Amino acid sequence: MSINFSITFIITGEFNNFHRKPMIISIAKAIYPNIVIIIDRPYDFIPNFFRKRYKLFKEKIEKKDNVFILNSKIIIHDQITLRFCKNLKKISFFIIKKDFNNLYSKLEIKNNILWIMHPDLIDYSEYINHNSILYDCYDEFIVNTAVKNIEKREKELVEKSNIIITSSKYLKEKKEILYNFKNIFFSSTAINKENFCFEYNKNLLDIKKTNEIFKNKKIIGFAGSIRNDIDLEIVEYIAKEKNDCSIVFLGKIFDKKIFERLKLFDNIIFLGEKNFEDFIKYIDLFDVSIMPHILNDFILSSSPYKFYQYLAKSCFIVSSKIPEIVDFEKTELGQKFVRTAKDKFEFLSLINYFINKPKEKISEEELYSISWDNRFEKLKEKMIELKIID
Repeated sequence: MSINFSITFIITGEFNNFHRKPMIISIAKAIYPNIVIIIDRPYDFIPNFFRKRYKLFKEKIEKKDNVFILNSKIIIHDQITLRFCKNLKKISFFIIKKDFNNLYSKLEIKNNILWIMHPDLIDYSEYINHNSILYDCYDEFIVNTAVKNIEKREKELVEKSNIIITSSKYLKEKKEILYNFKNIFFSSTAINKENFCFEYNKNLLDIKKTNEIFKNKKIIGFAGSIRNDIDLEIVEYIAKEKNDCSIVFLGKIFDKKIFERLKLFDNIIFLGEKNFEDFIKYIDLFDVSIMPHILNDFILSSSPYKFYQYLAKSCFIVSSKIPEIVDFEKTELGQKFVRTAKDKFEFLSLINYFINKPKEKISEEELYSISWDNRFEKLKEKMIELKIID
């Protein structure tokens, strides 16, 4: 197979559970026979020996089609302890560099694009051979105070990058002003269309058995992490005014205070975290999906995954006025499925507008328009223009 270039992804989590895995798989298909290399989160011996011992016995390189996953085994975690011990950091990155170079030489790669998904991963750029760097700014990372020197590390990454992609126009405009950087490309979040092109037997779901409250009731659904950016005033108002409906929360609970307040309502049900396949089956049962968020800087900069997942399942959506969704509402597809609300009263009014409306299945063309395939085709044109790839 003739390889003109490779894209090496430096990711923020384990690839098999990584939320942007569908994007990477779609890109791999789009660039075939060129290759994708994923540097999976290195397996640190000490904690994994006790918690996830099976990781220590994985193959160093896993291959499927044109995707190579590099499973380096280091001494201590690359982003936590390594930050405080330079010698261990050097040893650990030497191991990663050696593993990568062996693969790089074997495949005879001449042009490697380093795709970095978080400013805190910039250290990899010192050890991994590359011809250009793409910074995938899919969230407003610098609002996260948990990462030490995050602003400094992002500035350094921007200075090294040949191109930056942001997941929202709002975020693009912020970074352009902050860094005076010209090559910023807006590429919204999307879905892997293959994950949504199937039928299944709804009788296999246990959602109707979860609580008697589901019987003959419309379902208003929220899917995603349950954090402190959920607007409780909106949710509580909907719960009071729509007691003829069940309000279902799918997702991991990160904020116990929200759970404690909302569980007091008889028509609010928490179903917990679901794997991806079950998740998209559940949202198919929603009559209306809601995205009631407090508009902090993180939310304003976001392009939520769940929004496009709702769309892919032809689900009606009522959301807070997140800029990315406000813009989408104006499109032809948005007019069919999406409305944004400025307060709890408008939220309720729009839920009532959608709740008894028959669902109109999203077309193949519309599904493609919100897919990673579509997003990458446009990004590829920009990369060719900048001579990052031929």
